[in-house]
Amino acid sequence: MDGQVRDCLHETAPGHISLLSAFSTPAPWERFKVEPQHPVPKKSINPDIRSPVPTNKFYSNLFLGSQTQGVWLHPYQVWLTPPSGPGRNTGLNVSHVDPEQKVNIGWIPLAVKMLTLMQGYGPDPNANPVQYYINPIGIRSFSFSAQELNPHTARVSLTPTESSIDVQILDDPGLRKIMFPLVQGSGFITAIYTSVTPHFESGVGFREVVACADPRPGVRKWRLFLEDGKTWLLYAHPVQGCVPPTLRRNNAWSITAAHSFAGAFQLAKVPRDCGSFEALADRCTGTWPTGSHLTASLHGVSSTYAFEYLTEDSGSAPSPLLMYALPHHVESFDPHTASCVKHEMVLWSTTKGPMRVVVAKQWVFLEDDLPRHISFSPFPNPNVVLGSEERNIILATAREEAMGDLLNESNLDSMYFSGKALDKYACLCWVIVELLDERHLGLELLAKVKEAFARFAENRQIYPLVYDGTFFMRLLIIILTITKASGED
Repeated sequence: MDGQVRDCLHETAPGHISLLSAFSTPAPWERFKVEPQHPVPKKSINPDIRSPVPTNKFYSNLFLGSQTQGVWLHPYQVWLTPPSGPGRNTGLNVSHVDPEQKVNIGWIPLAVKMLTLMQGYGPDPNANPVQYYINPIGIRSFSFSAQELNPHTARVSLTPTESSIDVQILDDPGLRKIMFPLVQGSGFITAIYTSVTPHFESGVGFREVVACADPRPGVRKWRLFLEDGKTWLLYAHPVQGCVPPTLRRNNAWSITAAHSFAGAFQLAKVPRDCGSFEALADRCTGTWPTGSHLTASLHGVSSTYAFEYLTEDSGSAPSPLLMYALPHHVESFDPHTASCVKHEMVLWSTTKGPMRVVVAKQWVFLEDDLPRHISFSPFPNPNVVLGSEERNIILATAREEAMGDLLNESNLDSMYFSGKALDKYACLCWVIVELLDERHLGLELLAKVKEAFARFAENRQIYPLVYDGTFFMRLLIIILTITKASGED
């Protein structure tokens, strides 16, 4: 490992190096100014948040644009029906797509059907592999809402962290609300109600709502049989002193509680052909993730990293944490975590394959064959020798390419394409010096590369970089290009 890089890493124990230690913490370099006004407004973010707000996370659709686009938690998808939305109470919608629904679009809204009528898989659905497939959107299997939270009185408040987001839908004083802690991989969608009357809807339709025996003291349970043949489980955990809820099926599309409620509702889909899931869900309901903490360390050619899930519970008897893991997670689990996987309990993700239930608050991963020697050379053998004919052809081309106008080719209004030009000439330098051993030509070109790169290192490009003072209020090293038109770069 390069000595300069090693100096930036923290040795937690002899031979063990932490991979997540900060390598730089000083204040921003004065050459990069702070831009207080981001061209994209920070919608619904809790004004009390003083920590950075990540802008490229799974939950970003919650504060961008109309705030109604999907959030993919895997395996579930959720999206908001926001205040001022037409027709329905403000709330959070839940969906999950089984593999056969990529073809069978019977439950897709009409507007989406018109875009997907040709094929779910295509263009040849019998090809292996197919060129594309379509995951239907907008299948509103279940919606959490409350009678008091209508478009005229409700608002949304978002509290994001590095690995989670809390979504609150509340009335103007904020005394009545629903809070949804959203974490990727959650086995249940959790809704925490405060002094409102629960109201649930389904765009698919409730074929039957069955009140079940309490799985344990203080916990209510219902089986929801939908018109598409899917079965979901709904649990209620009232806070101490709150009357357990009674649900009334109004019609095929909605359910309402008999009175105001304080506590948690949890929703889970029953995996197909898995009779043992329901008993496990009964045992695990009452605990939900609120975030996760990532650790990672390196020891020789082996690395260990872990997700430590932060959790809350309903206050009743302690219960295990039920999560879903993607295939690449399962492949890397250490033996203990692997023993917590329920391989028969599967819900599919949209694009990442089958997800399996994991009953554990900590996931530990092992990677035991990491590459140690990485260089710019594309050849496995660093001592490759070119034949005379090959060398002459490459050298002639390199001399011609080295005469290009690097300074102007990299002086564009897009840092992306400017960077591509710099990368091209930097790689050409390596070929000329290391592969062709033409050091004089290589050093001449290297001087041009350094001159062109200095423009960006000194922030003198057409659109200089600034530190974002809207989403990153602690002035992180993430930077924003301010252009004359939003999204120009």
